[in-house]
Amino acid sequence: MKSTVIISSVLVVLVALIISPCALLAQTATDYYPGATWRVSSPEAQGMDSEFLIKMLNDIAFEKLEIHSIVIIRHGYVVMEAYAAPFGRDDIHIVKSCSKSVVSALVGIALREGYIKSLDQKVVELFPNQKIMNLDDSKRMITIRDLLTMSSGITQQDEGPNLNKYLNSPNCNQYYLDQPMLAQPGKLYAYDSAGVNLLMMILHKTSGMSNSDFADKFLFKPIGITNYYWQKVAQGDYQGGYGLAMTSTEMARFGYLYLKNGKWNGNQVVPAKWVKASVSNHVDNMMISPIDNAEVTKGPDRGYGFLWWVNSFGGFSAHGNRGQYIIVMPERDMIVVFTSGAKENSAHTVKPLLLTEKYINKAVVSNNSIPENPVKTAALVSSIGAFENPQAIMGIALPERAGAVSGKKYVLEPNPWKWKSVKFDFKGNNECVAEEEYPGFLFFNYRAKIPIGLDGKYRESRPYSSSPDTTIYHKEFRRGRWIDKNTFIVERYQPWTDGSKIQLTFQFDSDRLKITAASTVGEWSLVINGRLGK
Repeated sequence: MKSTVIISSVLVVLVALIISPCALLAQTATDYYPGATWRVSSPEAQGMDSEFLIKMLNDIAFEKLEIHSIVIIRHGYVVMEAYAAPFGRDDIHIVKSCSKSVVSALVGIALREGYIKSLDQKVVELFPNQKIMNLDDSKRMITIRDLLTMSSGITQQDEGPNLNKYLNSPNCNQYYLDQPMLAQPGKLYAYDSAGVNLLMMILHKTSGMSNSDFADKFLFKPIGITNYYWQKVAQGDYQGGYGLAMTSTEMARFGYLYLKNGKWNGNQVVPAKWVKASVSNHVDNMMISPIDNAEVTKGPDRGYGFLWWVNSFGGFSAHGNRGQYIIVMPERDMIVVFTSGAKENSAHTVKPLLLTEKYINKAVVSNNSIPENPVKTAALVSSIGAFENPQAIMGIALPERAGAVSGKKYVLEPNPWKWKSVKFDFKGNNECVAEEEYPGFLFFNYRAKIPIGLDGKYRESRPYSSSPDTTIYHKEFRRGRWIDKNTFIVERYQPWTDGSKIQLTFQFDSDRLKITAASTVGEWSLVINGRLGK
């Protein structure tokens, strides 16, 4: 339904423009800021050739890229907005390390408000009563500027066993500060999410406000961002390195704020000087550690600012692993947003940048409107429709086994997910319901009833939203199919987690059940065994 509405709204605008090409004229959006919604236009009315956008969508389909949404805004108009099923306009999506660029904005605001004295303020001095291990002259010299440029010199925590130790520590920020120095501050770039999390703690400490109150008051509410969720570290501060989830159009709002040099409806939300400094290159290539060299010096990036990337093809961007991007190109007066579920740290992660360079930038042919082309308009609407609703793989008719297992509870062996039992209800051909049991409060278990589409369409639910602050982000989507008489496959998306699709394979054999859970991009798999219970 959501996809149909989106396609229809685009089609209405495009058809209107075909009838009256002068209905919308391209203009630089010097005084335009979106209200609850964005204004909409055809690409041609804003000087863009739809043919390149059609080619991009065809390329995405041909390469089977796990791209979930694309939003393109030029001159303040949405010229293309597309969501691959089951995602829609109102669904929040994890943005991974795009979170860092939001933290950059919060630091700039804290500087203006006087909560942070200067970028050269020493980090250790902010924690005078805190015992810090491995404290030497080098560690005492780390500044807020060093955290913003990922050059603190502290041993990197973003890879391998170091990451697991960091995440599993009772106090992540303390653990980070306790680590030995790898290099002198400001001399070596090493990708550093832990340092960004520390910045969130510094914002909390210096402002006396919770991260949520600070972000809402100074950034999100002034620009109309309301539908978001931000994960927390153990100490209650926001996970600044990669924990933010928001809608694609609200990602675009943040990008638009930076396109407008930090101003929103006459209000200087982020200082203009900070915006300029944030998106300027502060990382000399000679500083880059070997593990990060390929990302910073090759491909579509050419440098790093204050938690922003500088693009080789112009402009700047916020990057998130698995293919999350907010791409800002002032010289084209354009914002591009992608959300994706690509394999972590794979070549597909940077595909949205390459698609922007190869197709979206080339689509910009004029600063003024160009003639509408009904053939291209129809082709673009068709391509968006194919992107949003790809052909589903259908299963066999409900086998006899479906009736035999329906209503029966399978008790699962101990497993990392703490999943205790599962029961299916196969009463119809179009939808079934899974009842899953997990540990709850005290001695009580929590049972989640989750609809699963059997007609090729995902069903939306909020099965785990038992606590007050999780009603938004605990949304998920599932669809399933029988592939043989004993095997039932379920595809699951939880967009607030890592954004990738998980496949659950249920293999029934007499009174036994084998569940194989696996990432569809081949990153991991997990086997859970169970048997028929009472």
